[in-house]
Amino acid sequence: MLYIGQSYSSAIDDQIMQMQMDPNGGDTFNRAIIAGMKADRQSLFGGQVMRAVLFMALVLAGIYAVMKNMIKPAIVVAVLAAISIIDLWMVDKQYFSDDLYIAKDEITNQIEVPTAIDQEIFKDKDPHFRVYDVAGMNKNRVSYFHRSALGYSAVKLRVYQDLIERYFTGAPNEQILNALDVRYIINRSEDGQEHLIPNPNAYGAAWFVKAVKPVATEVEELQAIGSTNLRDTAIVPQSALKSGTNLNADSASSVTLAKYSNDEIEYNTNSTSGGFVVLSEVYYPAGWNAYIDGENGYCKDELFHAWPGRSARQT
Repeated sequence: MLYIGQSYSSAIDDQIMQMQMDPNGGDTFNRAIIAGMKADRQSLFGGQVMRAVLFMALVLAGIYAVMKNMIKPAIVVAVLAAISIIDLWMVDKQYFSDDLYIAKDEITNQIEVPTAIDQEIFKDKDPHFRVYDVAGMNKNRVSYFHRSALGYSAVKLRVYQDLIERYFTGAPNEQILNALDVRYIINRSEDGQEHLIPNPNAYGAAWFVKAVKPVATEVEELQAIGSTNLRDTAIVPQSALKSGTNLNADSASSVTLAKYSNDEIEYNTNSTSGGFVVLSEVYYPAGWNAYIDGENGYCKDELFHAWPGRSARQT
């Protein structure tokens, strides 16, 4: 019924009719194109209808033969299984043709063999820094060797995906790169040649800020981090603040990464007046806790308070 009742028209038909194709100003040529496209659509759909009818006929014939005790049920089950496999195979081959097949060894050689740029990055023994490839997720091999700023996981946190979609579409935001401790950027010339660009402005694993800027919502937080000097100012949800926003910044204050493992990160802080420290990590509330000299501290949205002469540990 669908095959008989359809007009086989499409939204693009109106656009074709508006195009000036006939030099005489008529629409005969346009109508001929549309008529040909409709015939192609009907032919494609008709072929699929006939294929479906053929499979249904085979199934019905098998059921009828069993009901009349003409053949054994086991034979019909085998035939139905064969029909299902053939049906799936014919459709799958349209999407996964032999031309799209790439041997596993070829992919392995492309990914598992470090390039000259990878070897250069390997010389940096710091366990924390990240690498950003301007090709984005199209070149995910960076995640195989290094800590990629874009990450490569189907279970990436929504808050981090929002960050990527807003600030890494097109030219990346310099402040965000620095805050994510991106120390190396992989760029490509017009001929596809890779070039390594060191970023000496990366903020490191953690840093003291001079001010805290409260925001009301998560949307405002996402917007504010792209237009703020994150080296000096931390953007914090108003509900997460446990103290005032005025800080007595100590220019001599410092924080260094002492230990970095999958389950535990340790920092050493040195400050005469205390302060507010930002960690260059993706905060996840389920399971992460902050401790200062072994005491349960405050950890919210990658931020915690550091007091003079104390070391901090996040697990």
